[in-house]
Amino acid sequence: MTGPQTTGGTKNVQPNTRRKLSMGELMLSGPGLTRIVALCTVRGHADEHLLERSFAASVAAHPSLRSRISPDGTELVLDPLDDRPPGLVVRRADSWDLDQEMRSRLEPGGPLVRATLLRGVGEDTFVLHVDHRICDGRSVVALLSAVWQTYAALAEGAVVPSQPLADSHPAPIETRLGHHPEADIIAYAAGRAEQAKRRPPVLLPYLRDPDVGAPEPDGIRVRTLRLDADETTRLVKSARANGISVQGVVAAAILIAVSRALQAGEAPLPLSLASPVDFRRRVTPPLAENTMVMAAASFYDIVEVSPWADVFAIGRLVYDRLRTGVERGDPEREILAVSRFFENPALLAASVVLTNLGRVADLPAPPGLELGGLRWVPIPETWSPEQGQGPLVVSAITVEGRLALEVPYSPSGFAHRQIAAVLEDVRRILAPV
Repeated sequence: MTGPQTTGGTKNVQPNTRRKLSMGELMLSGPGLTRIVALCTVRGHADEHLLERSFAASVAAHPSLRSRISPDGTELVLDPLDDRPPGLVVRRADSWDLDQEMRSRLEPGGPLVRATLLRGVGEDTFVLHVDHRICDGRSVVALLSAVWQTYAALAEGAVVPSQPLADSHPAPIETRLGHHPEADIIAYAAGRAEQAKRRPPVLLPYLRDPDVGAPEPDGIRVRTLRLDADETTRLVKSARANGISVQGVVAAAILIAVSRALQAGEAPLPLSLASPVDFRRRVTPPLAENTMVMAAASFYDIVEVSPWADVFAIGRLVYDRLRTGVERGDPEREILAVSRFFENPALLAASVVLTNLGRVADLPAPPGLELGGLRWVPIPETWSPEQGQGPLVVSAITVEGRLALEVPYSPSGFAHRQIAAVLEDVRRILAPV
């Protein structure tokens, strides 16, 4: 069996500063630890040496990618790596497949990024993993794009610096928000608590497959629902004709599918929906997509959904409430109130978490290569099967005119057939749209 190969990297130059993790970033530590995976397929022969150099140059542009997260008393801080920066790992597809790569975690206390090239027959796969505490989906996709832009420049003979281009970490998103009085934040947290108490949301039960034994230590799977170009076009047109967003229609279809999976009869059930809101263009000055920082917050809503509800009626409700909540400044309050949610983590329990990057441009293909199959998946690293229930986590992206929904899950909680049935129901709900 062929083992992994790590190509040569450059000597690490440490960032000059440490940075304490913000409260929002700390929410993604511990039980909430998540990594974001972005990948693409590569047709043609990718030069491992050029790819290693382009990855090293991309890492050099971001101090957080040259760091580790370390405890400092009761806090967590970004610390410079003590040794060489992470290099490109090259694996052979006959000994290490994509499923194994997706399940492979980032080493605790180690680098916050990993890049892997899976060598296949006629097609390779390039995979990036980044700790969610230092990034969001947009910045990881921007990093993936930057690696290939740099690869093309190197292939054409350009000189690309591999030494650090920046030595100061970007400030966390909390520091970029406007002033909100403490009383306002307290009132917001109290309102969220009252909402959850008045209508406790229902979550999907864990129905582990009978043939699954003890929980697997790396038992993470990803199931994908992908619409074709015609289906995606119809969905976009239908959403616009009904005056709502694609996010609203997709969220409605998922909520209805979850309500059916709960098999609680015809009565509406309270389901909680977490809709992440991108802050990159909502702060002043705006944040570039390649700024490596977690620049999103969630809007939490509880929606009464029956198994045979009209997808456009639920979609309009979701869309209108999200738009109103954003205009009201609720996502900003969500970020600023996050320390209060440590005291009552039930307020963050969601029936569905739906993140949507929207329509994403094709990756820049270097001469002689074809890039395609762009995917991105936020993967929770820890699951708690003993809780007996959990959220359905869905990430959406539209690439090459096709909408894809990615669902990571652990077989120690959700059953394979359970997730497959929910996604098939989503497909059936969206089919006539």
